[in-house]
Amino acid sequence: MADQSGTAGHALMQQMGITTENIERRKRVVGLCPGDLARIAAIRDTVVGDCEQYTSQFFDFLASLEEARPLFSSRASSWARSTTCSRRSAAP
Repeated sequence: MADQSGTAGHALMQQMGITTENIERRKRVVGLCPGDLARIAAIRDTVVGDCEQYTSQFFDFLASLEEARPLFSSRASSWARSTTCSRRSAAP
């Protein structure tokens, strides 16, 4: 990732209260491994191209879950939805 994207990503992590330790824990929980990262990189262009559709479907799915409803009571969900694709498409 380019320095500018890395800096923006780091600033976003700070705003959201996400630490490197949080990310590593989440990677362990879902069993994300280096092979997965290569597969994700291979489909990056396809995903970025349809980002708006995927983002909409993802948030619609979350909104249908009782456990996720508190997430939609804040402005954070609107902000996340509006910035997801712009962050993804800006990344190298």
